[in-house]
Amino acid sequence: MAGSTSRLDFIDIDSMPLGTPNGSATGSSDTQNSLAPGTATASAPRRRTVPRKGHTKSRKGCHRCKSRKVKCSEQKPDCLQCQRLGYQCRYTDPNEQPARPTPSVPVRSTAGIFHLEDLRFFHHFMVTAYPTLPLGHATVWRETAAVAHGYGFLAHSILGLAATHLTNSANTDFSAQALNHRVIAIRLVNERLCDPIQDIAIGNAVYAALMCLTQQTLYMKDAMVEFLTIKRGCRIVGGSLLPSLEGEPAFKPYTSSGHAADMRKVIKKQGEPVKDIALFDAFEDSVLQLEPLCTRDTEVNYHAELKNVINIARISSADAWETFTGLSLHTEQMNEEEFASFVSPQNWTAQLLLVHFFLVDFLLGEFVIRPNHSAFRRTRKKVILSWIDNIDQGLPTNHAKYMSWPRSFCSLLKDLDSSVLRATWIPPSGLGQVEIVSPYSEDNERIMNR
Repeated sequence: MAGSTSRLDFIDIDSMPLGTPNGSATGSSDTQNSLAPGTATASAPRRRTVPRKGHTKSRKGCHRCKSRKVKCSEQKPDCLQCQRLGYQCRYTDPNEQPARPTPSVPVRSTAGIFHLEDLRFFHHFMVTAYPTLPLGHATVWRETAAVAHGYGFLAHSILGLAATHLTNSANTDFSAQALNHRVIAIRLVNERLCDPIQDIAIGNAVYAALMCLTQQTLYMKDAMVEFLTIKRGCRIVGGSLLPSLEGEPAFKPYTSSGHAADMRKVIKKQGEPVKDIALFDAFEDSVLQLEPLCTRDTEVNYHAELKNVINIARISSADAWETFTGLSLHTEQMNEEEFASFVSPQNWTAQLLLVHFFLVDFLLGEFVIRPNHSAFRRTRKKVILSWIDNIDQGLPTNHAKYMSWPRSFCSLLKDLDSSVLRATWIPPSGLGQVEIVSPYSEDNERIMNR
């Protein structure tokens, strides 16, 4: 149909004329003149109109009498009506300027700004694109999606995430739509956070929107700093705001302790992977080379925790996940100045620390999460490799030497499917050897619910 759009437009029935199908009003003169011949046309004698006994409308009455639409005696300080009923009497200040009437704005449904194409995005979110965290709690996201129509920021964050995910998994490019939804979602979240949040339902919706925006950055090849920034927002809302509100937070499982507990359940059910420590030895050697570069407190603490994660991962994946969760909190607990300095592209030391951080993140995920989120892990691998390559390209010559092991390891992952990490393999010299034996048989959600 020419000129049609994918918006849903509705006809305002109230604006249509009332009456007969042809538009004429009932009781018209045509009907009155359609009397048969011979019908008496003389009108009956009119009855004398009895004047209605009324009263002069009070213009200066009190607010209470005006609201009750009764005559006010205008006696001050309290009129007779208010005295009789025991009300507090209040009159308009004669010096007060009358308020201008606010023009009525028609209430517009959130759905009115969306297009039919967004239905595909919403369906994709419900089926496969919802965030992987909290681990094993897909039901939370189904319930969240069911209320998204009431919160514009949540609806746009869901659609933006789904559009980005669909772009990475299909042959159609929805990057423009994804960016549009993302920009709107971020603007609406910022606007909402400018006002105090006192309702747990709104708090849950804001937190869910931030989780979706965070998950979306995991599919974006130039969004490393944005990922770390939005994670800080998640911590502020999830760690400070939600616990202060009355009611049950929908995302209670996704705390540092809750996430670690979830991972323990998964690992306990699947079994601890058997690992050759050569890979972790090579990884640790690469991290130890960075120690002399760390001079700021933020860098020293981050480096120590990173080294600790690698050492623990040799023995226990569950303990490594718990320690890694604490490492993730480092950037979230920095003040604004420390964070800006840490993520600056000119902070070469921090950039190298982040390279190793994301490699640890990827390896731990491959050992535990990948079997039941293989599509997500494939995309995640591409994005992490892109983030690391961007950092590598920006390093000066005197820092590039510290990328020797990460660069070789990333090159291997580019050429091979990352599933090799879950099988016996002999990597190139210097990269270490790893043997992973994991009896994966059930998806994470069924494991978590047992």
